[in-house]
Amino acid sequence: MAKLTRAQKQEEVVKLADQFGRAKAAVFAVYRGLSVREMTELRKMMREQGIEFKVVKTSLVRRALNEVKLPLPAENVFAQPVAVAFSYEDEILPAKLLAQAAKSAERLSIVAGIIGGALVDRSYLQRLASLPSREELVARMIGTLSNLPRRLVGSLQHPVSSFTTIMKQYQSQLGG
Repeated sequence: MAKLTRAQKQEEVVKLADQFGRAKAAVFAVYRGLSVREMTELRKMMREQGIEFKVVKTSLVRRALNEVKLPLPAENVFAQPVAVAFSYEDEILPAKLLAQAAKSAERLSIVAGIIGGALVDRSYLQRLASLPSREELVARMIGTLSNLPRRLVGSLQHPVSSFTTIMKQYQSQLGG
């Protein structure tokens, strides 16, 4: 990064404070060693999903977080240059996208984040990233709910055979 004047630094702190204040999630990632092509692809992927991704000066991040009264990550988070992914709509999406990108770019790694005003560590973010998306959960629920009437009708159409099947299963569970 180019050397910034004091006024430019203050302006950047104000911008960062605004971003942290509005964001539902801010995820910090170490990116050192990524090629220009990899960073460009990562930024493009994030932008397409509505995530703002930028490389930040750690000293300015600390000042911005203090300004909006958000918790500061541990010092070791800022031991290397970091980038931050801001999401204003979805708390989980930045962690998901960064975890997905880290699979192909081994020099990219999630280090910490702030979700809903709370500081979260790498392992928490990795667990969040492994959760199914909202759409997947809704589809599963619809599938389960749409299957219930069919199963109920089947059971009601064949009450004796269903009862016999249930009794056999119960008997086998008892060991007899």
